[in-house]
Amino acid sequence: MGGICLPQHFCLGNNIKVRKNKPKFRSELRWYNWALLIGNLIFVGLHILQTQVYYDGLAQDVPEITALGSVALMLMIVLALEAPRRGLFFGKKIRFDRRFIKLIREYHGYLFSWAIIYTFWYHPTEGTIGHLAGFFYMFMLFGQSILIFNRAHVNRWWTLTLEILGIPHGVLVAINQTGSAWRMFGLDLEQFL
Repeated sequence: MGGICLPQHFCLGNNIKVRKNKPKFRSELRWYNWALLIGNLIFVGLHILQTQVYYDGLAQDVPEITALGSVALMLMIVLALEAPRRGLFFGKKIRFDRRFIKLIREYHGYLFSWAIIYTFWYHPTEGTIGHLAGFFYMFMLFGQSILIFNRAHVNRWWTLTLEILGIPHGVLVAINQTGSAWRMFGLDLEQFL
């Protein structure tokens, strides 16, 4: 379980350091983008190694609802970020307080980095279709976090692609779940009953 602490601290520290400098969005990759790329590659390798040696994802130590909850929280923030531009329900614009939108625009990176890393380390690196689709999606989300203050980070086609690609992963996991696929859509709440 301790393996998750290294990437969490690395990404948090990098994000804090970068935000202190208040950089503008640019097209080229800067030192912190490269640092995040190299760091994330190292930590992905460590998680693969950890799974091969111990078969230890966080799933053994924490409730499933924590991984599902981290993803759900991230998705709710994405909806709030995009609501002023494209609406929340079938294009219907929802007005959030400007201070709220400013707050989540400024600090969503911390939450997203935590959620992505937590979810990645929650799962052991298995070769099932659901895991492979999930890891492909996770790597795309890692890519998004690496592109901090890069113009690609806010490219609308790229961000829409990221939003949509979560769907095939969820469907593949549900289809391949033996006997209780419905639980994936109920956030496994029956474990608390």
